[in-house]
Amino acid sequence: PHALTSETWSDNISLSLQIAKRWLNSHQQGNSIGSQLNGDVSAMEPAKAVPFKIPEPFLRGISTCQWPGRNHVIYRERVTYHLDGAHTPVSIGLCSRWFKRCTTDSRRKVLMVNTTRDRLLSDFLDIIRQDIAVDLIIFCPNIASNKYIVKDCEWPVEIKQGMIKQAHQNKVDWCQTSTDIPALSFSSVEEGIRHIEILSQSSKQETDVLITGSLHLIGASLQVLHPLS
Repeated sequence: PHALTSETWSDNISLSLQIAKRWLNSHQQGNSIGSQLNGDVSAMEPAKAVPFKIPEPFLRGISTCQWPGRNHVIYRERVTYHLDGAHTPVSIGLCSRWFKRCTTDSRRKVLMVNTTRDRLLSDFLDIIRQDIAVDLIIFCPNIASNKYIVKDCEWPVEIKQGMIKQAHQNKVDWCQTSTDIPALSFSSVEEGIRHIEILSQSSKQETDVLITGSLHLIGASLQVLHPLS
């Protein structure tokens, strides 16, 4: 339900429906769904998609669609995690607006974030803060855990050390330029999540967590929150 409030999902669903309609129209013979759509594929122009009544099989597909890591909500005791693999300025803006719609002002807001390549973390933080009143920022590397190794997901030692160092530096840089929002850094996602849950339990305050900025961070977070997924 939360995912369907996202502009990202709405745009992708709309595009997918039009693509499916176009394909079915071109294969109408013996196709019961295609015959329901009554479209003339020869007259359809890609830039001028026409609205249509959505057939029941399409609605079932939308309702059962899963897109892990994109507008993904995971519920734990006192803590709700919102994961979105946004990693560009445009997608970060969409992500922060989605998070705002899904949450209420009465709950603590925690941002867990990281970036990769040459993306400027400060730009992402500025965009997010336009929509969300963040209470705590947690900088984490794209490392699920330092306790166990996940096959095909382990980083070379020198890369891990560099990512941990960068997460700490991100916190230092933030604290030097901003005094209104506290920040912490951890050497793995598991440590960051443990801190969030201990904080929420000890304060008895329910918490919403937004995890975003890097697809690798989302993957690491899913390893911790949904280890069997």
